[in-house]
Amino acid sequence: MKKLNWPGIDPGDTVLIHSSLSRTCKTHNVTPTEVLESFIDAVGPGGTLIFPVFNFDFCHGKPFHFKETLSKMGVLSEIARNWPGAIRTGHPISGYVGIGTHAEMFCGVNNKMAYVQDSPLVTLYGSNSKIAILDLNAQAAITFYHYVEQTHGVDWRFSKEFTGRYTDQDGKTTDRTYELYVKHGWGATNADPMDEILWGMGLYAGDRRGVDSGLRVIQAEPLFDALTFVMKNLPDGGEGLIWRRTEKQDQPQASIKARSALVPISATLGENDEAWSKKYNEQ
Repeated sequence: MKKLNWPGIDPGDTVLIHSSLSRTCKTHNVTPTEVLESFIDAVGPGGTLIFPVFNFDFCHGKPFHFKETLSKMGVLSEIARNWPGAIRTGHPISGYVGIGTHAEMFCGVNNKMAYVQDSPLVTLYGSNSKIAILDLNAQAAITFYHYVEQTHGVDWRFSKEFTGRYTDQDGKTTDRTYELYVKHGWGATNADPMDEILWGMGLYAGDRRGVDSGLRVIQAEPLFDALTFVMKNLPDGGEGLIWRRTEKQDQPQASIKARSALVPISATLGENDEAWSKKYNEQ
């Protein structure tokens, strides 16, 4: 096994990984399997890796098969889905696999809601876990953003149900209904501007996309707090920073307004996480 350096990941960590492997495999002359092995080695025997294995075919009327439906979240997630001992959750659209010490927390999980209530993201937030992004822009790794959005009931997304044929891990096929928090026609999550703020706040460890390891890592709880602060305190729920209007693509005034409001806030947040977290919770 070729050992790769993954800054921000420590032994014993529980880490949700979003990834693109093209540059890593080419630069280090490694296979996708070797990349997964290196992540397993990084968290060690006491750690846990989590991979999204999302597949949106169910939304378009195609049947879901627990053991056979592929992940469409990149080659690393598909290798993880088939890894010995990996445990998959049951949501046909927004599913996950866990590998490692705490993977058993996914055993039997068949959440109806994609991001809240009994979703694995709730556990991720409450267990001091980390989110790692390998050579992707923020917009391609916004799963946790959706969890925060649905927690606060933002205006630019809404809950929608999808019903289809579902074959469970025992081979039984029935019609089942699952929920997904989808975007309205007039607005969409837009995470890239906020990603720069997170770098400025010092919340990321590791490297930027395309630089050295290409892996940046952030703890789930501080990310939740930062996004919550923006949604609750900035104009229009942080328009221009974490979401954009799709009916009118050019929104420079809103973006400037939101950014200028966050400049002093980001300095404060970087100095004292506890203080600003308490501040938004009291409002």
